[in-house]
Amino acid sequence: MFERLRMALRLRDPWEAVDLGFILLRANWRAVILAWLAAVVPLSAILLALFRDHLWVPPLVVWWLKPALDRLVLHVLARATFGELPSLKETLGQAPRFMRRGFLASLAWRRFSPQRSFVLPVWQLEEQPGAGYRRRCAVLLRRSRPQAVWLTFVCLLFQAAVCVGALAAISLFTPAAVDFGVTAAVFGSGPERARWLDLLMSLLPIAAFTLLEPFYVAGGFALYLNRRVELEGWDLGVAFRKMAARIARALGRSAALLLLAFALFAPSPLRAHPDPKAVLAEVLKDPEFQVTRKKKGLHWKQARTEASPATRRSLPDLSGPLKLLAVFAKWALVAGGAALAAWLLWRNRGALSRRLRAESAWAPPDILFGMDIRPESLPPGLDTVAAGLWAEGRTREALALLYRGALAHLAHRCRASISRGATEGDCLRKAEAVLPAPALDYFRRLTLAWLSLAYAGLPPGPGAEALCAEWAAHFQPPAPEDGR
Repeated sequence: MFERLRMALRLRDPWEAVDLGFILLRANWRAVILAWLAAVVPLSAILLALFRDHLWVPPLVVWWLKPALDRLVLHVLARATFGELPSLKETLGQAPRFMRRGFLASLAWRRFSPQRSFVLPVWQLEEQPGAGYRRRCAVLLRRSRPQAVWLTFVCLLFQAAVCVGALAAISLFTPAAVDFGVTAAVFGSGPERARWLDLLMSLLPIAAFTLLEPFYVAGGFALYLNRRVELEGWDLGVAFRKMAARIARALGRSAALLLLAFALFAPSPLRAHPDPKAVLAEVLKDPEFQVTRKKKGLHWKQARTEASPATRRSLPDLSGPLKLLAVFAKWALVAGGAALAAWLLWRNRGALSRRLRAESAWAPPDILFGMDIRPESLPPGLDTVAAGLWAEGRTREALALLYRGALAHLAHRCRASISRGATEGDCLRKAEAVLPAPALDYFRRLTLAWLSLAYAGLPPGPGAEALCAEWAAHFQPPAPEDGR
């Protein structure tokens, strides 16, 4: 195994190990980014198509699924470390095998683990089960836990910085003559909100994940390898193998000469076994063992005396009962939470059933922001009545009548899912999904004219009277419903 390693094995400082992970990623970035994009691009496209009216959902789902996507990156890096860089086809073909162990746990109660990248190889590479995983992690996390937590925190900060920096760049390169403010556009709402900005705000976090998540996985994987070197002495094994190879080569070249020299010139009987201390001292002179480490920490100025063996034997061993108590408390909390959830569902079953029935039997609203949009409340020949009101100078009433008729057409004839608390901007966004292009353009002009007059008190611009003449070409009042 060690002969196939593509890195120099030695015990490193944890931050130096993280840097080694970044170097490993840089050497294999094409295979890593292909595996990441092969999963993220189709997933993002499907989410954007499904949640086009709620564009905040796709980045949230991709963020939640990062532990599963990280496994693709880890698979590529682990194989590349041992000189077996997999192709995209091989990575995707083996994904069901290396993703199955611990998949649900990584997306559920272990989703917010701050050392997630450090312990992921225990699930995927060592394939440890639940109890074995906990014991293994307890050993690994005795060292390098702070560096793993800081790696998670710093990567989160960099992802936020990428998103904010991209928005700042848009604001910086926007010409001064253009009346566009990024902050106002991001946090504003209404019919004037640009659709492209919502799409950009959805894609920016996904792009930040694509840019920085492979570094996060590579740094955690290198920390894991460094901890394995520390625990299992991989560097010692490599050093001994190199030494054995050198000795074998030297013996192969001069075995006969050495035997002759010992036979002729040995002043004393040969010793069958050399002094172990001398051999160990010679081994420790090898460059692989010339490693120094600096340890920083707090300790008492006057060291406390260690308890005597008799005192230690007199103290009872409470580790077993405490562990049993912890397991019992854990499952008691889980059972209590499940019982509480079941009790709350049972107690509120009436309200939940009424809400479900109400949602299943959804009906268009009768009133929207103070306007009666029931079909029976609209007069016959609505456009003619509106034109007459406009001619009399009652512009506000004419626009209100046209807007009510358009809303009634949208809610009752087109069956747009408009809630009772919707705003004018919400209605315009719902209209984009159900109205054809000419009717949508008319509804947008009508909405802007109504908002300007109703809320800003601005009179309609020139040509606005044509709204009365164009109304019938795009809308028709729905027939009154029976029993209403």
